Amino acid sequence: MAAAPTPAFAGEIVAGAGSAIDAARKAAQYGRAAEIAAFLDAGALTPDARDADGCSLLQWAAINGRDTVVRLLLDRGCDVNAVGGVLRENALQWACRQGRAQCAVLLRESGGDPTHRGAEGGTAVHLCCRYGQVATLAYLVARDDAPPALARGLVDLPDGNGMTPLMVCCEWYWSRPKKALDCLRLLLAFGASATFADAARRTPLHVAAARGVEARPLELLVDGGASCAAEDAEGLTARRTAERAGHGACARHLAALATTTKKRRPWCTEKRDQEDDEEKASLVRGGLSPLAPLPFAAELRSGPRACRDCAYGLGAPCVVLVGAPLVVAARGWHVGLLAAAGLSVGFMVLAPRESGRYGHCGFAVGSVLSIARSFFLLSERTLGVTTLYVVLVLGLFMCLALTALSDPGVVCAKDDRSSHIVDAARRGALRDTDFCPTCLIQRPARAKHDPTLKRCVRRFDHYCPFVANVVGERNYRFFYAFLVCCVLAISLHLAVVLPRVGLCDGEEGICLLLPKHAPIFVGCLLALIHDVWVACMLVMHSSLVCTDQTTYEQMHGRDGGDCSASNCRRVLAPAGPVATPASVELV
Repeated sequence: MAAAPTPAFAGEIVAGAGSAIDAARKAAQYGRAAEIAAFLDAGALTPDARDADGCSLLQWAAINGRDTVVRLLLDRGCDVNAVGGVLRENALQWACRQGRAQCAVLLRESGGDPTHRGAEGGTAVHLCCRYGQVATLAYLVARDDAPPALARGLVDLPDGNGMTPLMVCCEWYWSRPKKALDCLRLLLAFGASATFADAARRTPLHVAAARGVEARPLELLVDGGASCAAEDAEGLTARRTAERAGHGACARHLAALATTTKKRRPWCTEKRDQEDDEEKASLVRGGLSPLAPLPFAAELRSGPRACRDCAYGLGAPCVVLVGAPLVVAARGWHVGLLAAAGLSVGFMVLAPRESGRYGHCGFAVGSVLSIARSFFLLSERTLGVTTLYVVLVLGLFMCLALTALSDPGVVCAKDDRSSHIVDAARRGALRDTDFCPTCLIQRPARAKHDPTLKRCVRRFDHYCPFVANVVGERNYRFFYAFLVCCVLAISLHLAVVLPRVGLCDGEEGICLLLPKHAPIFVGCLLALIHDVWVACMLVMHSSLVCTDQTTYEQMHGRDGGDCSASNCRRVLAPAGPVATPASVELV
């Protein structure tokens, strides 16, 4: 006759033939809560019984993501912080290893300790960073560090080896590059220190250099305050650490970053640096405040520096494209070309740091002005053609301004974001696929984070440098109209001008090679160049409009719908108000 199951006391290791622990462990692994309840009701096991390896039923249920079993054991009063197994970790750590987000939420809400260090030295937060569990990491940090953002709490908690979560992301970067980058962004958004140094005086930048990570993590760390000149206990900078480890590409990028951060402009004074530091400090003090919209126009209202950068970026290309042909007409081709080259080099050397964002837009504006001027230099024009041309050019500039100055569909958070993260995790709605680790919000469908605008944008299409703004749900119609006006205006220009010009004096019409006709020559050349690629853009976007597809989705292999008029109406005439900034709440 078989031996009766041996009852187990709290924390007792139960093993051997006839014990109930083996059957209960399998039931916990496969989520058979009824079997475990039967064992507990019969007194064959206690909620804290362990197997021969010292692992509790709660740990086995957590690592396998069995929510019902975890709830049952917690309701029966098991020890949520019981440590077991070779790694000496609690159930919360086991859940974080495998990305069992809902189990991790249940355990943490029941008092699970996120600061316990296992045999390898890592806490639950470090394990999330090591294994790329973005949603679980967001919940743990937000749960314990509701605003204001934590003052050197979990987000900068060293593990048993003295490594912060940022360092762990860099150390294990190559095991899961995409997830590690998301964890890095999330920690920096929560205020993690990029300057923390361990006992060997290694910063996260040193760890990243030793692992030879890609360019983007290095840029994030430097933007977060990491210094390329910081030395470890051996006197090595991050660049020299990368060189010693044989990571040449990483070392070269660190050298470029060091040069960029040291680069000074005539107007970059200590006062400006002090203002930047105060802005960063205010963000840390304010915690995860509501996420306000940040379209192009809002940046121009942010202060005189933004207006100066914009004016410089827009004005410099216009001066070169409009002014250089005038110099050629007055002084000849050699002097004019040298003046154009000198102006271009001078503008690039003296350019403010952020003015480059508006440079392409300035090139577009300067090109249109140069093309329009060449049209009006012709003596023979009919009133009807001139009127039509003026209407098209004005429409072009109006659509350009609307695309650049309007809200592309920025996703905002009305209330405190950390509380939304915790609430969404408790409801099981926090998912890695929809969560933005930079904005710390749950993105709507078809939204994407744009690194230039530093916001998530609804129905993200692409960032267009020629309008200095993101093209998204709310300004796509203006962008499409801008392309249409460009093609029509430039095509009309070429149809009117090209029959009246020539390359040689002997030909009938205006000789474009004569210096006095340089403005017309430059206008025709720019018109020919822009008409080709803008027309190709218009054809591509017309196809995307008909199938309700975005540029980003097409590049990433997402198929659109069938070509229909309803898709055109949905894309070019979206329902709802356009002027009100978009907002979203975590779901």
